[in-house]
Amino acid sequence: MEDMTNTTEQANPSYAYRVTNRVLKHINRYYFRSSFINFDEPLEPTPTGAPRIYASNHSGMAFPWDGISFATGMLERSGYRVEESIRPLATPLLSKTPLMSPFLVPDFWQRLGAIPATMNHFEESMQQEGTNLLIYPEGIDGIGKGFDKRYQLQHIATSLIRMSIKYKSDIVPVATVGAEYINPLSYSLNWLNRMSQKAGIPFIPVGPSLGLVLFQPWMLYFALPAKLTFVRGTPFKAYEMVDGRDLEDVSEEEILTIRDALAELLQEEIDESVEAYGDKPFDLQGLLKIWKENSNKWHLFMPFCWPILFWENDRFNEEHAMPTMEDPTDLYEAQELIDQVIPADGDNLPTLGSLAKTIKDLPGLLSLNIPGLGLLSLARGEIPGLA
Repeated sequence: MEDMTNTTEQANPSYAYRVTNRVLKHINRYYFRSSFINFDEPLEPTPTGAPRIYASNHSGMAFPWDGISFATGMLERSGYRVEESIRPLATPLLSKTPLMSPFLVPDFWQRLGAIPATMNHFEESMQQEGTNLLIYPEGIDGIGKGFDKRYQLQHIATSLIRMSIKYKSDIVPVATVGAEYINPLSYSLNWLNRMSQKAGIPFIPVGPSLGLVLFQPWMLYFALPAKLTFVRGTPFKAYEMVDGRDLEDVSEEEILTIRDALAELLQEEIDESVEAYGDKPFDLQGLLKIWKENSNKWHLFMPFCWPILFWENDRFNEEHAMPTMEDPTDLYEAQELIDQVIPADGDNLPTLGSLAKTIKDLPGLLSLNIPGLGLLSLARGEIPGLA
């Protein structure tokens, strides 16, 4: 993990609540149909009160919808309680270029509360009370590993082992099932990925979806309606495996041995979860039933509406501005702000009228539907005519 300038000062609890409540939870419910297995039983507090570290396999060869869906579901399941939700550690590449924000919405990851995945930020977050952390220890190699390596855990980092030992924090394994089918039949070329990363793009999926982007540029962020299942495993206590010794007294060999034990456990739980929940990655019959039952809500979750939904919410957040955090690390202040915005927003959701108004106010959004012009917008990292 390399260091970078702190970007967490842009965390915006009002925006995080609104994009979850007004946009993401509907995509989660009616498109990905996310389900959470073994999450109802409460976890014991960590010995020192440090945040728990949720660790999951990464996949999809696509925009990181697996992480978005998991974080969204955890926040919604918590009843929008900060201390029971999670904050993801996201690769700095997601904030390096506007292209990596969904549909070019500015500062999306920072406002959502994502933490740059650097060692300094990881350690700072472990010293804060409140929200638990989500890490994908495979990093970019996980989400960009290609369909031929689906459900094969890649090399994982040792940073979460070190933090677990140092702060006596539990690592909570989570097996993610279904994300491999968000963008199936796409493969990874190492030389091509090395080139794209220099431009701030984590990887380039080589497959049918690449042609779709050339035809409809907004489909850079597209995902097939794979059914996502998140299975929580038994907490892994790395600090107990070294008898509670300080990190400075633990050898590198021990850390690598513990890392390998975690990798083996996570791979076993992935395999078991795929066998139990992965037989119908799309479950088309169930999908069509949900779409039929919620046909009056199509504008809240169908992919062709996603660009407008994200920008409608962005405009709504600007027009109904709430106080921002004075201290980006104060999670109690974050909860206070969320508690203010919930009654202020009421039942407000995007409507066909508000989506139409968004297009009227921002016609440049339609460029993402135009071959050539949309690619130019993506390359520039901005919507034409954006004030």
